[in-house]
Amino acid sequence: MQFKPVGNRIQLVAYRGYDQEKRRAIVKVLGSIDAYSLDIPQTLLEVLSDEEKTEVESYIADTKAKNQKRNNALSIEYIASNLDRVADLVLGGVEDYELSEQWGVEVWAAIEKMQKSLRKAGFKRPVRQPNPKPVKQQQTGFELNQQWAEEALVALDAVQQTLKKAGFKLPVKRAKLKTVNQQQAGLDLD
Repeated sequence: MQFKPVGNRIQLVAYRGYDQEKRRAIVKVLGSIDAYSLDIPQTLLEVLSDEEKTEVESYIADTKAKNQKRNNALSIEYIASNLDRVADLVLGGVEDYELSEQWGVEVWAAIEKMQKSLRKAGFKRPVRQPNPKPVKQQQTGFELNQQWAEEALVALDAVQQTLKKAGFKLPVKRAKLKTVNQQQAGLDLD
């Protein structure tokens, strides 16, 4: 027997021999089942032989197992993004979704169960990195980086050129003077 998906139905096609005159197989469509619920209609059960019933039941069991495995894989793959999305929705407004205290209790219980399961499976909780202490440039709201520094130097150079053209003299760079102790200099100021 063959199982042929057609739209939202699965046709059950049975081989009934070979036609010598037409030189092809005799194939009969016995009926169809719903592709999603996989329920066998009573009229179809009456048409099927015992062997065919066993084959159909085996196909349905295999299909349900594959569907369950696929659903489990999708649940595992998208759990983090779903949790993030739900967290954003809850922060956006609990009253929009009519969430009850019972819902909150169930979510907290599920989170605790997830934590225990992850620990038992060998997944360690990642260590949180401490928030960096803001430095002066971050405190003022500026993000200083290499690109900013290069742009600032270009702007300063342009200002210096403009001042020179306008006739202003730029201050002379002075070397830093080292403080000298009076005794080292040999001075007696008393």
